[in-house]
This record gives sequence, structure tokens and C-alpha cells, in this order.
Amino acid sequence: MLNDNHLDYKVLYEESADPVFIIQGGAIKDCNKATLEILNIDSKEAIRNLKLWELSPVYQPDGMLSSKKGPLMLYKAIDKGYHEFDWVHTVHHGTETWFNVQLKKISADGSNLIHALCHDITKRKNAENALEKAIDEKNKFISVLTHDLRGSVGGSLPLIDLLELNGSQWNRREEITAHIFRNINKSFELLDKLVTWGKLSDENDQAVLTEISLDKLFNNLTEQYKVQLLYKELSFIRSCNSDQLLVTDEYMLENVLRNLVSICIKKSEPQSSINYSYQSTDESIKIVIENTGLDIDVNKVNALFSTESIAAVRPVNLQDIDMGLEIIKENLVKLKGIISLKIKDSCTVFCLTFPS
Repeated sequence: MLNDNHLDYKVLYEESADPVFIIQGGAIKDCNKATLEILNIDSKEAIRNLKLWELSPVYQPDGMLSSKKGPLMLYKAIDKGYHEFDWVHTVHHGTETWFNVQLKKISADGSNLIHALCHDITKRKNAENALEKAIDEKNKFISVLTHDLRGSVGGSLPLIDLLELNGSQWNRREEITAHIFRNINKSFELLDKLVTWGKLSDENDQAVLTEISLDKLFNNLTEQYKVQLLYKELSFIRSCNSDQLLVTDEYMLENVLRNLVSICIKKSEPQSSINYSYQSTDESIKIVIENTGLDIDVNKVNALFSTESIAAVRPVNLQDIDMGLEIIKENLVKLKGIISLKIKDSCTVFCLTFPS
């Protein structure tokens, strides 16, 4: 398990597949082999005394100068002892790559140093950007249809009032009735477009059901997040007696659990714990994830996953955590799953419920 605080950090530093830096006075003093390989640098001597922002594009994606944002991130790590953020580095031949950067203040020989761990999150960012673009396109599509539908329906109401006011002998009755029928036909055409588009969207990503082991999924997550868990000294353990099999779409469920565990790790206080367990009945199977140090807005999460919000159009400019929750939500809808969040005995408890 990853709650053993006596693991050899020196081995972790040298053998980590992620870039690791040692920073002093804002400059890089040492790095591991992965740093040289991923950033395409010939030797440690070539990187020594460089600033992190000198290995970065001029501007970060938020529009802030790397040379301004970099020192600010280091200051926060020194001030608080730990700071985590997303950052774009320039790697092979000028390619820009997203990293999740975790800075931790350490002491050695009476000097204050910064231990920097960089985890490549480019695939996740690309997936988030693709989802954000899809949500944006969906919002624009629905907005146009809603506007047109409101116009056609709204335009019919005063015409119907005119018919009622002027009676059956009104000389313009036939003309007005024709207008009303045109508006009704236009409304049906718009609704038909919306239904057709919805069906096409659903058919592009249907769940493929197979029987899967939940232990296998969580073991994969443990391996995937091993460095991040160790870095924040988090324990990540199963608190039930045995494995559980679930018939569902493995890829979609893995997406749900990966984003949920990622949020737990990102928002957890150092040295807290994340426990997971399974509960089954004849009707449902529950996956419960309890976190002792999670800093997250319970009302916000429950509002996002409420019945009313499942079909609601959501804003496009989502924050990092919100985007993770959006990905969870998109997959849960297809899996017919339910998520709830509550506080119990100072623990934040996520409960995922799936049909048996």
C-alpha cells in the first residue's frame, strides 16, 4: 500500500517516469533522468541554473507571462510548503506539453529547496478541450434552435388571440390561420432536428457492457497515481473484504473513477486518506470513496449531478475541477449511474450507484 512513509525517495527520484527538479533560489540545481529525456536536454549541466520558465513558452495559456507566473508559483510553495498547478513546458523541438506541477518545500544542509514533480497531463487536457468544444457546439446549437422555436411558437399566440377576438366571420381569418399553421410546421421541424441530433450524439458513444473486476480498476488507478499519492503522503486503500464484479462499460467506468480519484488527490490535504469500498444488493452495486481531507464544495457537486441538471445546458468556461466533474457526469448518464456526495464523521463520501 502507498501509506508507507519509509519508501526510498532517492530511488523514486531517480527512477520516476515523470520529470523531477530540485530548485534553489529559483534556479534548477538537479534533475532526474526523465527530465532530460522528456525535455530533450543533453545533460544535467545543460539544465543546471536555468529557471523553470526558461523551459517554457513566453506566455502560459491563461495569458500570463511565464517569467511572471513562475516566480509566483515558487513563492506560494515556499510560503505554504506545498503548491500544485498546471503548467505548459516546451519539450522536443519546441512542442508545448501540459504538466501538472507539484512543488514541495524541503530542507537540506540548512538550505531551503523546492522539490518539483511534473506529471504529463497533455492527453487529459486534450480530452478536456475536446469536451469543452463539444459542449460549446452543443450549447450554440441548442441556443439557435431554442431562439427559433420560441419565435415560431411565440408568433402564433397573438395570431390565435386575433382569431378569437374577431370571430368566425372575420375577412382575414383564412390568412391568419395559414400563418399559424406555418408556424406550427416550423416548430415541428425544429423539434425534429433537435431529436435527430440527440439520437446521433447518443449513438456515437454507446456503452459496451462487459463483466469487470472493480479491484482491477482500482489497482490500475493505484499504479497510475502512485507518485502523486506518495508525494502528498496519501493512503489509498480498499476498506471492504473482497472484490466485486460489475457488468458495465469498462472504459466509461474507468473514466468516472479516474477523474474522481484525480479530484480527490488534487483537493486532498497532505497526509490524509482515501478509502474505497463496494456494496452490493439484488438491485444495485455501490462504489463508495471516502476522503478524510477533501476540500470541495458539497452543494456545488450535488447541484451539478441533480436530476434537473442532467439535461441542463452548462457554461462552457469550466474550471479544472468542474471539467473533471463534467466528464464524470457525461459518462454516468450513459452508464445509468447515480452519484451523491455527503459529509460523514469529518469525511467527504462519494457514492456511485449502478444497476446490478
